[in-house]
Amino acid sequence: MTRPGTITAAVLLVALATAAAYTGMLPWTHALAGAIVLTVLIGIYRGSDTTVEDPDWHHRREEARAGGRHEVSDLGWSMLGTDGRVKEQVARRVRDLARARLRRAGHDTTRLGVDLRGRPTVRTLATWLDAIERIPDTPERGPHA
Repeated sequence: MTRPGTITAAVLLVALATAAAYTGMLPWTHALAGAIVLTVLIGIYRGSDTTVEDPDWHHRREEARAGGRHEVSDLGWSMLGTDGRVKEQVARRVRDLARARLRRAGHDTTRLGVDLRGRPTVRTLATWLDAIERIPDTPERGPHA
């Protein structure tokens, strides 16, 4: 549905194009093409209402969900760099965590069993974290400790 005034603007543009063609200021093809283009642009401008949200556009709900899945998802995406590898600050933090856990368990900090160098992929980061989880949280006690 056209808004009031759009048809009036189109009639005025056609009248101006006719006058420009009649007086010889423009060839009639250029005058008609200009009137059509301007009419379409005015119709688009007047027909669009940018203050109303599109009801078909699905917005992400910002409500809290049970279990914090929203935050975990955001955290997961924020860990990755543009090349698909884990960002350096995340890799550094995991390396620091591994060293601290090994020290707490009384082990040599090189005894983890996985190579912690470089920026890992997500799959490699998972193996790092699995290896860190296998480290005992307390110092080993026993006859040979």
